[in-house]
Amino acid sequence: MKQSGACRTAGPGSQERRAVQARVDSESPLRVRAADPAGTTQVNRVLRRAGLGALPPDNTTSYPGRNTNWTGTTERGHSVFVKQVGGDSGDSLRRFRRSLSFEELADRNKPAGLRRPRRLCHDEESRILVFELLPAVSGNELLTRDAFGADLAHEVGLMLAELHELPSGEADGLDRTPHPLPPSEFFDALPERAFLQATHAELEFWWLLQSDRQLVAAIGTLRGMEARAPHRPAHCDLRFDQLLIADGVLHLSDWEEFRFSDPARDVGGFLGELLWTGVTRIPASSPDENDTRQDAHGTIVARGVQELERLRPIALAFWDGYRGRRSGLDPGLPCRANAFAGWHLLDRVLASGSERGRLSPTQRAAVGIGRSVLIAPHRFIRVLGMGGTA
Repeated sequence: MKQSGACRTAGPGSQERRAVQARVDSESPLRVRAADPAGTTQVNRVLRRAGLGALPPDNTTSYPGRNTNWTGTTERGHSVFVKQVGGDSGDSLRRFRRSLSFEELADRNKPAGLRRPRRLCHDEESRILVFELLPAVSGNELLTRDAFGADLAHEVGLMLAELHELPSGEADGLDRTPHPLPPSEFFDALPERAFLQATHAELEFWWLLQSDRQLVAAIGTLRGMEARAPHRPAHCDLRFDQLLIADGVLHLSDWEEFRFSDPARDVGGFLGELLWTGVTRIPASSPDENDTRQDAHGTIVARGVQELERLRPIALAFWDGYRGRRSGLDPGLPCRANAFAGWHLLDRVLASGSERGRLSPTQRAAVGIGRSVLIAPHRFIRVLGMGGTA
């Protein structure tokens, strides 16, 4: 890794730096916190204007994350989830408008299988979005309990396919700028602010990537393939905690990165979540997470491969649902999706590294597997359940 003296400084408008920091923030452990009084005043102003009633202070919960948020039941009996899109003025406005652009596209086309929490109202000036609060369990929770089965995976595939089939044109208002991740500027040198704020684990992560020119080249190849690929409306930030199941009905939430993009990002996001689960869900008899010896690393890799094999039916069912619903599926999508799955694994390591002093053997194993998938994505098409074609 370039040392601090060699770090080039990125200005405050660096899209890549903000995207990386936002990813780290969004992966922070879930902890209840007190709602911000000033923000609550803004929220209640928006809620009252929409006729929903205010949130009582003793009935409001807020959680850490990329955006400030509130949940509770209003004085008029409405259960709401309120999100105030964070970031600097320009970035928050873009993410706010991307979320609205999805709502507007979905409202126009009314896709039957693409369900999301119902938007109740919004306010652009304060960047506030208000949704119906669903009594839901997340896909991540189900996966943790071994309750995320093939039927649900098939339904997710159908849902993403329906999203990618939504009609769109130049006048639809969709963001057509490239997604900022992977952050190409970080593979040369970290911006000064990112370097100074990084944990030792994050610095270790970037050292592994920056010193691996084959991996850097593979990421450049992926960005080139992405730019040339057929683009469709896409979520572009898919994780299992954004899959919400309420009363047996699947919903997809968090549309701030929604844009006209390569649909392989979403397919790769789903497969990357399975990769991350497979690598990190090591049996209790595994070596100590703080053990950095090579034999511990090898044991974790072997057991991670076993976990991937156990999760493969979920990937198969997902791909079966997706390719069965898509029309005109481009032949290069499986390869690009696998490469994005590899990046997703690296992205997860980076986010989890913000909480540690050094990379654990599991995190290093995840980097190794993500690297392998990124460098040779075609070799993993069948391993990740994508052997069939449309």
